[in-house]
Amino acid sequence: MNKIVEKTEAKRIALETFLRDAPDDYPRDNLEAHAGLANAPDGKRCRSISIWFRAETSKLIHLCNYRFITLDEIIPRLENLAEVRSKIEAEEVYQSKLDAKRAARLPDPPHVTKLLSIAEAIKAEGGITEHIISDKRGHARKDGVIRAPEGRTVKQLQIIAHEVGHVVMKHNGSSAPRHVQEYEAEKYAFDALKRHGVKVPRKILKHSKQCIASMILRAGKKAAIDPRVKKFVGPAGLQWVALRFQPSYLISAERAAYAAI
Repeated sequence: MNKIVEKTEAKRIALETFLRDAPDDYPRDNLEAHAGLANAPDGKRCRSISIWFRAETSKLIHLCNYRFITLDEIIPRLENLAEVRSKIEAEEVYQSKLDAKRAARLPDPPHVTKLLSIAEAIKAEGGITEHIISDKRGHARKDGVIRAPEGRTVKQLQIIAHEVGHVVMKHNGSSAPRHVQEYEAEKYAFDALKRHGVKVPRKILKHSKQCIASMILRAGKKAAIDPRVKKFVGPAGLQWVALRFQPSYLISAERAAYAAI
């Protein structure tokens, strides 16, 4: 067997072994895709560790396709599968404990029950097909699936409405600038809360303006800013952005301008 054939066979064996020993929740049918959560097979949802796992496997695929490498070169480039499994299992244990904690929770007080019912109404209005409960940041998919908190507080309710806004506005795959997308989602959220009689605390509104101002900053100094966005962040927000665009500025002045938004 010549060296090229031998190395090619080593690649094939390494890849087959890796896939055979991969965790059960790994999306095998979508191995080479770099798409997001929506492309997972059979509607399976990839956790953050699985997304990382796919990225590492893509590196392996790249090496197999574009270089002749041996088994000894492949294995060190990936974490030990036992360690990967332990990370996935730890996340599953955390999720099961979270579910058990929710199940054992005492009956909700009236104000929480009301907020949860409003959350269901907002999701129904936006045509949401599935709501994945998450204690972390929100996320929206074009197929109507959102990841957001449960909606037990006004802040959580605002996050749900924001993600619903992304779905309603069809932002997934949109060419609109990020600061416009986030503004439209925020406006939809505040309108939805107002429509259902929920008063938005000043603290939430302030944080929203600060986030949109940060999006303007990321857009760059030469970016055209939508007039609606300028009006939303107000003079204080625009002043903070202008300050950050300066080659040098005082940290104390920047912090004071940010707090004033």
